[in-house]
Amino acid sequence: MNRRNLIAFGGLVWVAFPRVGHSQIITPPESLKLEGYFAFPTLRTGYAPGTVLQRYEQSGIQKTRVFLELNDLELNPPVVLVRIEEEIPASTYSTSSSIGGAIDFLLAASGLRPKVEANYSSGSTLAIKYGRGYRESIKGADVRRVIQAALKRGLPLPGQYSLVTSTISFRKIEARLSSRMGMALQADLTAATAKADGGVKIVSDQLGTLVPREFSSPMRAFYSWDEIRPTSGAAVGPGDASFDLVPGQVELPIEPVLISTQP
Repeated sequence: MNRRNLIAFGGLVWVAFPRVGHSQIITPPESLKLEGYFAFPTLRTGYAPGTVLQRYEQSGIQKTRVFLELNDLELNPPVVLVRIEEEIPASTYSTSSSIGGAIDFLLAASGLRPKVEANYSSGSTLAIKYGRGYRESIKGADVRRVIQAALKRGLPLPGQYSLVTSTISFRKIEARLSSRMGMALQADLTAATAKADGGVKIVSDQLGTLVPREFSSPMRAFYSWDEIRPTSGAAVGPGDASFDLVPGQVELPIEPVLISTQP
């Protein structure tokens, strides 16, 4: 079963999947959404392509944890990620929840959403300018090589496992908060940036409050993923290596507290 034939099936698989709270708050630009990309909860949560994630339930809540990372598999020859630099469209958020979520995304869970909601005024916007982005992807036969290696390392089927297949990273992001709300939140934004990892500035002018960020290495913001499932009708056992890939149709339940260090 190829990727195109699996798209419709993937949608059916995930109808009942519980969505995490941030999903409706921060999203990629529309063009990337159409390609199957989703936003990490924060700019510091970004798992690299080749990461195998396991979904599990805790106290009735769906969560995600790392099962294997690409370096764990010691593939020979190693997987070479396809890298493309491209211009990424800007995004604009205009509700209290979406603005609060976008600020948390930029400042790594700063917790300013209640402040935003308290100071929200009609017509407020937060516009994020991404500029140049860096797309890293696993392509073709390497996707199956990664999963086959993971199966040899103990990845069980059936199970709720996903492979991060592509990410988009940035070295610089600018966010402009318009309207009186920006001034009302300036002190809180300044305090939040002091807790964030460097490269954050607060600049106020007639157009509102600008929060630019620069990173010494690209920070992963968006990801796409595949579901790993046993081939339909195939026998499943300890040594089973027959699987299908289902393109992810919704975001994974990745939590902001799951912070990983990026290279």
